[in-house]
Amino acid sequence: SLSAEAALAPAITIARAMHGMVRLYHVLPDQTNEPDEARLFLHAAEQYLHAVQRRLQCQGVPTEVSLGWGDPAHEIARTAWDARHRCDLLAIAAHRPRGDAPSEMGNVVAAIMHDAPCPLLILRPAG
Repeated sequence: SLSAEAALAPAITIARAMHGMVRLYHVLPDQTNEPDEARLFLHAAEQYLHAVQRRLQCQGVPTEVSLGWGDPAHEIARTAWDARHRCDLLAIAAHRPRGDAPSEMGNVVAAIMHDAPCPLLILRPAG
């Protein structure tokens, strides 16, 4: 999402400094029983991620795109543990409702913090 892109700028800076790559990963919720609806969600996510990938590659940032289905926290942690997708850093935009305490970053981020195999960079989008 656009708010999740808050994590991109620092991730790009770190990737460039470490001569690394940025993997854009989105997890689609496994909540639809309608195949046509699932295809629409998948197509929209692919279009968006590939547009961001093209933008980053034009800036000279090596970028890959990955998609998953299911529980976001579980899938992000599982993919980070996977040797094929070895992650040195997970950059995540944390969302929380206005007025909540800063420690209440949300269930997804809390679960990833518990299960991640690597350091996390957690950013809260401005606004």
